Amino acid sequence: MKKTYIVSSYHNVYEDSYTQGELNEVNEYEMEMKVYDAKDPIEAVAIFYDKQFGREFDATIVHIEDGGIYDSFLVDAENLEVTENQIEKWKNGEVKLYANNFRVIVQSIEVLDLEEYFKK
Repeated sequence: MKKTYIVSSYHNVYEDSYTQGELNEVNEYEMEMKVYDAKDPIEAVAIFYDKQFGREFDATIVHIEDGGIYDSFLVDAENLEVTENQIEKWKNGEVKLYANNFRVIVQSIEVLDLEEYFKK
């Protein structure tokens, strides 16, 4: 049976250096999306990744802990996915890129039968 889920993500964005790693935090934000008719929470997360990040969810490379998914990817100053060309320039210190680190949680929405509550 398909369900409705609320998928939320909590982001911390850091300036990233190829040689020094993550530096100063430059942004933090939250995102939330209702996902209708998903067969399970994994499908809900996959739909969220596609719609919110424009990328495919790969469950084999994420870290799962404390009931959530932890993931990270490099973005540019506009918070868009980087190209191979940008990565090469970043490695040479020619452009700034950012580590977008985030946690994803999933909640299931249950439709309640209100009759049983009002009959009490």
